Amino acid sequence: MRNLLIFLATALFLSTQIGFGIPPENNWTIHPVQTRYSQGNENQNGDYQRSSTGIEPRRYRPDGAVFILNVPNDFPTIQVAIESAEDGDLVLVQPGIYEENIDFSGKDITVSSMFSETGDPRFIAETIIDACGQGSVVSFVNGESEDAFLKGFTIRNGTGTNTYHEHYRGGGIACYRSGPAIRCCMITDNHAGTRGGGVYIALQSYVRIYDCVISNNTASSGGGVSGGSEAYLEMNGCIIFGNTAESYYYGEGGGVWIAEGTLTNCRIYDNSAQNFGGGIFTALSQSPRIVKCAIYGNEAALGGGMTIFSGAAQIVNSTIYENCGDKAAGGIFYWGNGYEPEMPIIINSILWDNFYEEIYIQSQIDPESIDISYSNIEGGEDGIAANNHGDVDWGVGNISLEPSFVDAGRGDFNLREDSPCIDAGTDIGLPYHENAPDMGAIESEFRQMDISDDWITPSEFVVLDNYPNPFNGETTVHFHLSHPTMVKLSILDVNGRMVEVLADGHYASGRHSLSWIAEDLPSGIYLANLETERGSWLTNMILVE
Repeated sequence: MRNLLIFLATALFLSTQIGFGIPPENNWTIHPVQTRYSQGNENQNGDYQRSSTGIEPRRYRPDGAVFILNVPNDFPTIQVAIESAEDGDLVLVQPGIYEENIDFSGKDITVSSMFSETGDPRFIAETIIDACGQGSVVSFVNGESEDAFLKGFTIRNGTGTNTYHEHYRGGGIACYRSGPAIRCCMITDNHAGTRGGGVYIALQSYVRIYDCVISNNTASSGGGVSGGSEAYLEMNGCIIFGNTAESYYYGEGGGVWIAEGTLTNCRIYDNSAQNFGGGIFTALSQSPRIVKCAIYGNEAALGGGMTIFSGAAQIVNSTIYENCGDKAAGGIFYWGNGYEPEMPIIINSILWDNFYEEIYIQSQIDPESIDISYSNIEGGEDGIAANNHGDVDWGVGNISLEPSFVDAGRGDFNLREDSPCIDAGTDIGLPYHENAPDMGAIESEFRQMDISDDWITPSEFVVLDNYPNPFNGETTVHFHLSHPTMVKLSILDVNGRMVEVLADGHYASGRHSLSWIAEDLPSGIYLANLETERGSWLTNMILVE
């Protein structure tokens, strides 16, 4: 399990080169991950133990910018440090397993692992807050503002907060009337009896979740994440997989249950719901936006990929692929209530190979409508089951042609050069190349451009990546050149030592792919280093044996 967490953390965060601009320090003590810290380590007077180094437990960083409270060097538990902190402080947590529940106690502070100091994603997997099956792991329930941050932890084994009548919500993280940011965390193996196995937000909360892995959580509704009433959920760059919403009466939103908010640049896959919305469930007559998301391999009785339960959800530049509706609506199940003034909108998106229907419409009262334009829908208008419950506003620019993904079976939804989806969308304000936007979640080379903007100059455009990643034994390294050039493609270990040279010669402009077989090498992080006449590029690869 520990190795899996390390690989997940590295795959998500090292590859995207995330950093928070906090200057690194070299003198922090690093504790091995097997070290366990539990609540109750205070001395007989209930106070924390003073550092044996004689350094004041609450002290300035050398640059004088912020107070640092170091756990466990100066404070035995994270919660003890939080209680001693003041607004603006940094609670810096060394690697270890912390068996406790933490509550931000209304303080606008940063609680972070060493990941924010070093940028090394291994600290995410090695700094664990474990509730041991007792309550929510992390609570924001006292009006914390947008200046409260949680960064770089594994959050696990929570069971939620009892809100009322034994309704346990927010197994991993519970947010009420608060506005924190949760960044670069792995939220896994949590459970809530009712809503939000991984994360639950409600009651005037505005919560931002960026670059997190949310996996293997369970609840009656919102197995991974549940954004409740009067709350706004903003998620960007997250991977949401393996979550379950299981309940005879509810069973909605295996991956995400959202009323109001935005999901952007997220991968939502292999989630399940007993009833509605294996990947996503939208409700409460709201208008959430799903933008540049890949939704695939999810399953539910109705709406394997997504259920829109009333409201006017907007699905923009997204790919909904190979989801399963056990009874109907493999792609999208739209259940209207007959009173909505606005209709759902699907634009610049791809719905393909979903089982049974791509879209299924049902209305409780009056016929409903759904607006579709500039999208690739398998079967065209015939791939939509209206069932005399609604009308399809089949707009301009729609097609029904095999989208030609690079390798959809491995989650690679880049478009091949011959894809009919390239330049087939319409301009809605998102960045795009060439003549017009593409359909689907990934603008041609756009995902890599988004990661590598700081490397690109007007005279040279190079994209470097590999699939699958993480990989077992073999992966394919892809690179795209805007100009013909001499190329040397080398594989390095994490210490920069040469492992193998895959290419050394002249290459034409365009996309190139080279296979790397690493069957005899140990698991770990490897680097693909691409050198051209105009610069060099690196990407990180995770070998899992």
